Amino acid sequence: MKKPIIFITSILMLLVLVCCETPTENETDRTTTSDDGRGTIGDSRYLPQIFFSTPQITIKEAFEGMPTTISFEVKSNNVRRNDKVSATIAFDNSSYPAEMRATEGTHFTTNSQKTLTFDNEHRSHTIAITIIDNELLTVDHYFDIVFTDTISCITTTPNRLSVKIIDDENPINMLCGKYNATAQATTDNSDVDEEYWEASITHDEIEDNLLNIHPICTYKGIGFQYISPVQASVNLENQTLEIEYGQELFYSASTDNRYVFTGVTANNTPITEGSAVATFYTDETGKIVIEFHDNVGITNLTDDHLSPIVVKKIENLRFEIK
Repeated sequence: MKKPIIFITSILMLLVLVCCETPTENETDRTTTSDDGRGTIGDSRYLPQIFFSTPQITIKEAFEGMPTTISFEVKSNNVRRNDKVSATIAFDNSSYPAEMRATEGTHFTTNSQKTLTFDNEHRSHTIAITIIDNELLTVDHYFDIVFTDTISCITTTPNRLSVKIIDDENPINMLCGKYNATAQATTDNSDVDEEYWEASITHDEIEDNLLNIHPICTYKGIGFQYISPVQASVNLENQTLEIEYGQELFYSASTDNRYVFTGVTANNTPITEGSAVATFYTDETGKIVIEFHDNVGITNLTDDHLSPIVVKKIENLRFEIK
């Protein structure tokens, strides 16, 4: 009778050893390898991601009651075959001063769904927001669009979309837009040429009464992206723009020379102190026109203390909005 007892005892000990065996790595973390080879489900690095198509939008307020609309996309990455992902978008203006906060129903509306779902076949959504014309002369307004209540996903940048609404009743904003520019120019003492180019005028992001003109002139085929905009202060009472002399237009690394915006006298002497003055008005067709009263130009300021040299003289500078 002893042999059966020993045999049964051995069987029981073997079962105990098997049950107490150290689990494998996969058994320990209880993760499951995805069928597309992108990692383990449950690892945040491989969770579906949602984000906005752009971090910032600037739009003019609806003009004379005609609504304007902005559209953007909410996109996703890493959405697997059987994933069910959702997120809600919300409007947030709390980071802006009270007088600059845009609110839903007063400054904008949307009919788009705010709770968005994503799966393997629906990886993006287009959201449309209509801007309202409040017909009041006020400041520009701002609001942000953010994600809330995300389910089975994480957000990645850009995860906040900032919207700026430019007040169309503000006369300074009326000057912003695309322009056709013309001038009679003399480059490096050559003959006078009639010049034409396209320019843009934008509202400065910081100072309310400043505009950025780009480009205010051309020079020898230099790309517009290499010419810096100049700032112009607006005097609404006199309907004038003042562009301070000395603003840098571009820099030549090969010669270590700075080329700046200046006034130019009749005998081609640069004026580096003061400002150029331009008048703006609305012509008979309703277009905004900006005309300069002074001869201006581009002056080469060298770093070896030689006299500044006018390399381009510009006369009859004129901008007409498109």
